[in-house]
Amino acid sequence: MTRAILAFGLLALAAAPAAADISVPPPKGKKFVQVEHAVVLGKGVTDYVFVRTVARLASESDSARVELKEGTAVPVPAPADLVVNLCAVPANVAKEYKTDKELFAAVEKGTVKGAHYHQLTPRELVPVSVKAATVKWTTTITAIDPKRGFVTKVVVDRAPKGKRPQAQAAPVVAGVLAALALALGGAWLVGRTRRKA
Repeated sequence: MTRAILAFGLLALAAAPAAADISVPPPKGKKFVQVEHAVVLGKGVTDYVFVRTVARLASESDSARVELKEGTAVPVPAPADLVVNLCAVPANVAKEYKTDKELFAAVEKGTVKGAHYHQLTPRELVPVSVKAATVKWTTTITAIDPKRGFVTKVVVDRAPKGKRPQAQAAPVVAGVLAALALALGGAWLVGRTRRKA
C-alpha cells in the first residue's frame, strides 16, 4: 500500500508542471501580447539610484541597477508572466550599503528607507484586431513624490511588429492531456499494487 501511495504521489508531482502550463484564456475578442518596456528619466529627476527586480523563487535573485538617462529611452526587460518592479532608491541611502548585493537584498525585502516601486506590466490585454506580437510602453518618470511615489507618463505603441502570436489552444490541450494521462497512470498503478497485495 505504501508503494502505491508513493507511486501516485510521484505521478501527481510530475503532473503539476503540466497543469501549471494551463493559462487563463483571454476574454472573447481579446488576446495577450508581450510588453516591451523603455523608461525615460524626466528633467529634474535626480539623486536616485534605480534598481530592477524580478519576483522569482525566494532562493534566487535577479536584481540589477538600471542606468536611466534624462531624455533617453532605456530598455528595461520585463519577462512574461513575472512581476517586475523598478525601484527608485535615494542616492544618499544607496551609499549606506557596502555592496550592490546588500542593496538588492534590501530592495527585494522592501526595507530600503525612502524607496519607491513602480511595477512594469509584462503583458497587455488588447483586441484581436491588433496584429502585433508585442507592444511598446515608453514610460517617462516626470517626478518622484515623497508620498505618491512615481509620477509617470506612458506612451503606448501598438504598431504591428513581428509575427502574430500563435493561438494558445494547442499548449493548453496538451497540458490537460498530459495531466490526465499521468493521473490515469497513477490510478492504474494503485489498482495493480492492490491486486498483487
